[in-house]
Amino acid sequence: MPVASPTLSEGLGGAPSSTPRFGQLLHLETETGAWLDWPAYAERAGLPRPDAGAGLAFNNHQLLIEAALTGEGVALGWRPLVDGLVQAGRLVPVGPAVTRHDAGYFLLQPTLLPADPGLAALLHTVRADFAATMAREIEPRPFVRLIDPAPQPSA
Repeated sequence: MPVASPTLSEGLGGAPSSTPRFGQLLHLETETGAWLDWPAYAERAGLPRPDAGAGLAFNNHQLLIEAALTGEGVALGWRPLVDGLVQAGRLVPVGPAVTRHDAGYFLLQPTLLPADPGLAALLHTVRADFAATMAREIEPRPFVRLIDPAPQPSA
């Protein structure tokens, strides 16, 4: 979801939810290009495509979020990594959250090996963390929350 510092988000207010203004965009550039970028975000959110060349570019998500925290612009924040900052009021959602069901990480449990108590504990922790993350509700302001009708993947 797009996030900005509280001060910057106040300057972005007043835009209708169908055409939000994001100001300066903060971009994450990676070698693989597998992460959600602003054009892909706009497509998933049903928003006009932003100018992909405008704004500041970073090659590290933490540096990108630090720039958003200091008011340099609006970043696409990964929910598990920015939810705590949003709950603490250090970042503010400034647009609808979107979900990518075609990407992510996978934790595979080998079926031909003997049961491993350490692996079982890790799987329990990952499932509990995933459930807790999915249960959190952070409402984007001033936009309407979008509900994804696709079923949520189970961990």
